[in-house]
Amino acid sequence: MTLPFSLKYKPTSFHDVKLDLNVKHLLLNLINIDNISIILVGESGVGKTTIVNGIINEYYKNISKIDRNDNVLFVNSIKEQGINHYKNEINIFCQTKCTINNKKKTIIIDDLDNINEQNQQIYRNCLDKYQTSVNFIFACINYQKIINSILSRVLSINIKKISNEHLIEFAKEIIKKENIKIDDDNICKFVELNNSLQNILNSLEKIYLLDKKCDDALLENIFTFIENSSFDKLTNIVIYEHNLDKGIELILSIYNEGYSVIDILDSYFNYIKFNNNLSEEIKYNIIKLICKYITINNTIHDSDLELCFLVNDLVKIGNIYE
Repeated sequence: MTLPFSLKYKPTSFHDVKLDLNVKHLLLNLINIDNISIILVGESGVGKTTIVNGIINEYYKNISKIDRNDNVLFVNSIKEQGINHYKNEINIFCQTKCTINNKKKTIIIDDLDNINEQNQQIYRNCLDKYQTSVNFIFACINYQKIINSILSRVLSINIKKISNEHLIEFAKEIIKKENIKIDDDNICKFVELNNSLQNILNSLEKIYLLDKKCDDALLENIFTFIENSSFDKLTNIVIYEHNLDKGIELILSIYNEGYSVIDILDSYFNYIKFNNNLSEEIKYNIIKLICKYITINNTIHDSDLELCFLVNDLVKIGNIYE
């Protein structure tokens, strides 16, 4: 069975993770001294999840997957049950001893900045009680939304976006291995259209499956380009008119044209990012919201209902800045 590129080229060890060398050495030192209490800070798409997986693989190296899973708890604030569901499970998890000799248990908390201050205190309490027997790995986008009592207890590590040079190098490596037909002149353009490792893998797989030479015409055809006028209309309806029904009708009409949920989310993300008509505050809140639904799409389920929920949340943002 042929593996999708996202699995085939997923880093199998921490050393394969694309990361600034200074940060990589720092993380390796923390792993070696068995003192992992960190918060990874970086925008969506910089590879925080890949880094976390790399840390886990390195820390529990040569440990069976079953034993590893028994000693690692992953908490995602996006899931419907959220922190309240995990509250008791976290306490029980921390109170029981790691089943692997000379190792600690590990708690991973994604999107910590989406958890309110009261619930963040739960983790602060766990840090105080169990830091000597449990590793804590947090991840967030907005550092300023994390309570000081957590920040003072962990090491903050800023994860920068991977440079275009490294992305081009990564793309060339896959292109060579898979014998994908693409001119050198188009590789730079290809990377500009796909500004993360995950996007590059997904798009190269599209070209590979088409089994055609990737020229300018093919690049235009295989990448999703939703008309900006559609997003102009959507933004006006939800942010300024606060019209939920019309907003849902419009976004579902885009979906019914054949675009996937992730196509719409990615395209709207880029539209908002380069929109000069919105204030920076509104843009920040919309981008944060889109990132939330991209995470839901990638980790929980892919459903057009999420587009309706997105529109509802966009109207709420519009009401705030009315």
